[in-house]
Amino acid sequence: MKKLRNNYGGFTLVELLATITILGILLGIAIPSVMGYMNRGKETYYHSLEDSVLNSARDYLIDYRSLYPREIGGTTAIGGSELIMNKYISNIDDEDGNQCEATVVVEKTDKDDYDYHVCLKCNENYSSSDEACGMVTDSGTARNYEIEVASFPTEVLQGDDLTLPKAKVYAIEDGVKTLVTDQLEPTPKTIDTTVLGTTNVRWIYRYKSTNPVSVRVVDKVAPERPTVKFTYADGTEYKAVNSNGNINATSKLIMMEITSRDYACVLGTTCRSRYPELEGSGVKELRYRGETDTEDRIITTSNVTTRYNENQTLWGTVHLKAVDNSNNVSEETTFKVYLDNESPSKTTVTYLGGSNTHSWKNNYKLKLSATDNITVAYYEIYVDGSYYGTTGEEWTPPNNFSSCNVTFRAVDLAGNKGAFSDGQHIHMDTEAPSKTTVNLNGYSSGSWTNGNVTQTYAATDNVGVAYYEYAHSTGATSATKVSNPWTINWDGNWTFYVRAVDEAGNRGPWSNAYIVRRDTVKPTCTVAVTNNPAKSGEWYLANANVGITANSDDASGVKSTSINRTTVNQTTATSGVTVTGTVVDNAGNSNTCSIVVKVDVTTPSPSAKSNPISLGTQDYNFSDNVNPNFGPAGGTVVCNPSSSQKTGTYNVTCTATSVNGRTNTVTFQARHSYAATYVPRTCTNRVNCRQEMVCPCGQVWCGDTGDNCDGAGTCTPNTWCCGCSRVQQEVCDTQTYNCSYYTCPNGGTPNGSTCYY
Repeated sequence: MKKLRNNYGGFTLVELLATITILGILLGIAIPSVMGYMNRGKETYYHSLEDSVLNSARDYLIDYRSLYPREIGGTTAIGGSELIMNKYISNIDDEDGNQCEATVVVEKTDKDDYDYHVCLKCNENYSSSDEACGMVTDSGTARNYEIEVASFPTEVLQGDDLTLPKAKVYAIEDGVKTLVTDQLEPTPKTIDTTVLGTTNVRWIYRYKSTNPVSVRVVDKVAPERPTVKFTYADGTEYKAVNSNGNINATSKLIMMEITSRDYACVLGTTCRSRYPELEGSGVKELRYRGETDTEDRIITTSNVTTRYNENQTLWGTVHLKAVDNSNNVSEETTFKVYLDNESPSKTTVTYLGGSNTHSWKNNYKLKLSATDNITVAYYEIYVDGSYYGTTGEEWTPPNNFSSCNVTFRAVDLAGNKGAFSDGQHIHMDTEAPSKTTVNLNGYSSGSWTNGNVTQTYAATDNVGVAYYEYAHSTGATSATKVSNPWTINWDGNWTFYVRAVDEAGNRGPWSNAYIVRRDTVKPTCTVAVTNNPAKSGEWYLANANVGITANSDDASGVKSTSINRTTVNQTTATSGVTVTGTVVDNAGNSNTCSIVVKVDVTTPSPSAKSNPISLGTQDYNFSDNVNPNFGPAGGTVVCNPSSSQKTGTYNVTCTATSVNGRTNTVTFQARHSYAATYVPRTCTNRVNCRQEMVCPCGQVWCGDTGDNCDGAGTCTPNTWCCGCSRVQQEVCDTQTYNCSYYTCPNGGTPNGSTCYY
């Protein structure tokens, strides 16, 4: 410890000086910073106080709009005490709490625009700028100034002279104007007119300033008329018209070298002599349009000379203009260019003759069409993919041209080739077949026949005969297609000409004429009695002469007629005699006709079947006892008396008359004998006898109501159903058990076994 105390000592003088120096440096750095910070805080406070006063004045004027200055340039002053009194601000105190003087000057700068200037004075602590406080008079009102500027051009051409005027300044106080100065310089004082653009100029006096006036230096001089040079990409010159005077249509890229300079001054003016190389606003674009364009094309540029590669269609007379950045348009330059890089459309094929099939035709004519931005020059023809030749819009293939794949494509004036058309099938032939020969296969032309006529045709052709057709005259306007061989199986009389038609529709010469006559219709005929003898019904009463009449044949005509019998005498059968005739026409058709003839000239020879004839009580017609022996036509028999007289014996004479009127008679004897008929009948009792007894009139006894006697309905009980005689009833009544009785024919009355009449 003693040793440590001996080693311990204080700071040396050097150390103390160093320490003091460092502290002094630190204080030298810190004190200004602290003071600056305190001053900045003080300024911030008073600027904030100025803003509060200004905002309160704004609010105050919103509520009291009548206090706004009425004229542009007019001012209004509002005191701080007025704002405090009307409670738009609570106080206007400095940092020590003392009240400051405050005035707000409001200046009208435009229709609805106002500027606010605050003058704040806080004893020795703070005061607003001289400019703001200079607007306030000693009385606290606003001081106003008025600046007058003479008129001057606000637009000047580039390079022209321009002198800005000096302004006059007036002080206005209590309505009195006092000239302050008439030499107020503008700001800026001069404008360089060689430079395009706009400069805002104003005149400023103290706090007062005019509204800015825009002065424009403008370019109204158009660029020079452009010049153009044309070359291909390889540097060779492009000429729009060839040496032969034809247009030089091309599809190659063309380089256009366009030159147009935009001077600021017009040639020959003072401006140009003063500024010979002064540029204007500069070319901004080149506008050009060809004959096929619907709007201008634009090349954007900033160069005097512009090189532009044109690879789009540019056709005909081209109009070119240069436009500068001030939109001045140069005079127009015209030149010719025939650049077309657009291919025609796909070729379409329309058939004006023939059709797109694999068959031969003789009328091929094709119309080719394609669209192009300029025009189609011609069409190329390719056969099976190989070049064949060129054609215009219409193409007729040559004779014997045959290909299943013909295509076309359009070529425009610049040589651009369009897409190929669809493949076409074309087989062109215009050679006609040879003259047709006709083989009638055994038939002789012009003769009549009733059989079929088969014809065979023959002709030669380079592409083959497709079919044959016929007509009845070589001058016929139309012909009819016919098969080969062709068989005529219908009737008629025609003259024929035949010709061959090949696959392409070519028609050969007509064959020699030939005639086909065919008739299969049988001729008609009629067989009839020609002497017209007397007739009764269907029977002739005399010998009949029979003849045949043949009607003329409609086609070939009658060749011959015949008949198997010309006269008919006495007919032996009731069916008569059939007479047949035959007719044959020139075509060999035959027909027969017939007639049935009945002739009866017989005299009857009647005879009695029974002589005498014994008759009972029945009715009898005496003609039934006669065999008349008529001819086949028959006749009638009439007897006297005609029927049975039912009593005794007497003669009967009968006369037979044939249909031909011939008569004969026969006589025979008739005998009659009659007896009563006994009808045995046994009944068990009288009642039964009545009930069961059969009445002579064929009726029965009616026993009870409802009995059906004879189908006539009801009857009265215990009576006869029909009117039996009283004698018959008595027989039944008196013979109780024997019900037998006699009956007589023909209404006779029995008396025992004898009949009375």
